[in-house]
Amino acid sequence: MDRFKVLSFLPAILFLAACSEDSKSPSLPPNDHFFVTDIKDSDDENWTRPTDCRAHIASALCEVNPMDSEMESVLKRTCLGGETKFQKVLEDVYDNLDPANQKMFCSVRRIFIERDFHATAYASPLMKRQADGTVISLPGAIVGIRKSLLELNPNLIEWISWKEQLNFTNLAGEFKPALPYPLYKTSQPVSLLSYVIAHEFGHLFDFSNELNKVILLDPTCGGKDPNTPEEYEEYCKPVINPGTWAEISWKTVLKVKAEKDFPYRDQLCFYWCQQHIDPATQMIPLYDGIAKSDFVSTYGATNINDDFAEAWAMRWLLFYKNAEISISASPGLEVKIRDIYNSEVFTSKRDYINLFENGSVKYP
Repeated sequence: MDRFKVLSFLPAILFLAACSEDSKSPSLPPNDHFFVTDIKDSDDENWTRPTDCRAHIASALCEVNPMDSEMESVLKRTCLGGETKFQKVLEDVYDNLDPANQKMFCSVRRIFIERDFHATAYASPLMKRQADGTVISLPGAIVGIRKSLLELNPNLIEWISWKEQLNFTNLAGEFKPALPYPLYKTSQPVSLLSYVIAHEFGHLFDFSNELNKVILLDPTCGGKDPNTPEEYEEYCKPVINPGTWAEISWKTVLKVKAEKDFPYRDQLCFYWCQQHIDPATQMIPLYDGIAKSDFVSTYGATNINDDFAEAWAMRWLLFYKNAEISISASPGLEVKIRDIYNSEVFTSKRDYINLFENGSVKYP
C-alpha cells in the first residue's frame, strides 16, 4: 500500500505499538509505513525546538515532489522553492488557532507542500531505527498538505461536503460537491486550512501523549509482513490500553463496541472507496445513526486516531471560534455537531478532552 495512504490510515496504532515500553522488542513492523531517519544523521536527533512558533513557519515550509521510496530520511527531501508564497497563508492559520494548537507549530520541523498527493493532509512523528533494529522517537514531527488545497482555497463547507460525498459517488471536480446531500453548513465563515491543521495537530497530540496507545501481544507480528489494517490486527494482535481515548468507543483497533455502532458506519470509505454507500437507501439511516452516536463526524467514526483528531478539531471550531456546524442528509434531517458534542452519550469523550487540555500536555 502507498506510504501516505497507510500513514493516514493507522498512524498512531503503528507508532505507539512500536514505541511502547510494554513491548519487549520495540520495533516497527517489517514493512513499516513511517518515516525512519538515517541512523547517521545525528543532527536529526539533536534538533532543538524554536521558541517563536509563528516565526518558525517560514523555515519549516517546503514544497516537494512525491517522496522517493529509497530515501532514508524524510527530512532530506528537496525543497523546490515554491513554498514562500504560502507563508502568509500558514501564518494566518497560526493566528486563527487557539494557544494549544499554536504551540504545536514549534514542534513541526517540516510543513511539506505536496505537489502530488491523493488525500488532503497528513501528520507524523519522526523515528529513528537503531543498529539493533529498535526505534527511538526523535524530537519534532512533520505535517504535509496537498498543494492544490492551498491553491484552490475552497471554503470549509465546500471541501468538507466534497469529502463527505466521496462515500456516495465518484467526484470529478476537485473539492466540488456534486450531490444535493449530504451537505455541511456553518453559522459563520471558517478557515478550511485552520480546521485541517487542527485535525492534523490532533494526531500529533495523540502520538505524543499516547492517547490511543495500544499494546502488541505479538511485537514480531508472527514473522508476517502486515500490509493492511486487517493483517496488522490478525498478526500483531494489538490490544487497546486501558484508560485511553480508544477504550471509550472501540472494542479493538478496528471494531467499534456494539453499543457505539450505527448503520453503514463500516462502509465509510472516503478517499479509498471501491464500492459506494447507496445515497437513496442508506444515507438517512447513516446520518440518523451518527446523530445518536458519540462520534462528531463520519470521518471520526472510521478509526481510533481520526476519532480523536476530529473531536479535537471540532473542539476548536465549536468553542474557540464559537461556530455552529451541521450536516444535512435530507430536507428533514440535519445533524448538529454541537448537539453531539454536548450530548449525554458524548460525556466520556468531552470529559477526556477537557482533562487532557487542562493537564500536562506533551508536544513531540
